[in-house]
Amino acid sequence: MTGKRPNIFFRVCWWVICPVLITVILVFSVIQFKPARYEDYVYPPWAQGVGWLIALASIIWIPLAAVHTLWVLPGSFTERLKKSITPFSLDDDSESPYYQQKGAIMEVIPNIAVIRFIVPLSDKPPIQTNS
Repeated sequence: MTGKRPNIFFRVCWWVICPVLITVILVFSVIQFKPARYEDYVYPPWAQGVGWLIALASIIWIPLAAVHTLWVLPGSFTERLKKSITPFSLDDDSESPYYQQKGAIMEVIPNIAVIRFIVPLSDKPPIQTNS
């Protein structure tokens, strides 16, 4: 981001400490799970399932995005893995294979990459209302 390599402290945190801590927290959360309750009332299994679905609705997108990125990048699995964790710049000279898709146009805006697909609009007449 700044053009310099991150300090060794941050690299160790990103590569070792954070993944290990997140995995430990996830494993112990599953192991020590107790059904939700309010005083003496234990919620029924269907309510527990709704709670898990609500929790997973925000979390599931992280592994799905990782799988999607590995799926669309070209090359062998190790090449795709390396490309997926390697940052790239969004300059005019940047040639990231992720953004080189047929039918897509990449617009470069400072600090934002916008991908839009060219889709022809239908020739339906506008809906008229009584006003």
